[in-house]
Amino acid sequence: MAKRSVAGVGDIAPDFALDDTEGNEVCLGSYRQQQPVVLVFNRGFT
Repeated sequence: MAKRSVAGVGDIAPDFALDDTEGNEVCLGSYRQQQPVVLVFNRGFT
């Protein structure tokens, strides 16, 4: 089983890309030098 690491407050997130609501790819790295970024991962809606 792979070891899981936990990010702490102030840690640099790994670069990744996801599609926005219009289907355009957005890369986290493109925002790093421009403005603060807040990442939120919702587990689901109940």
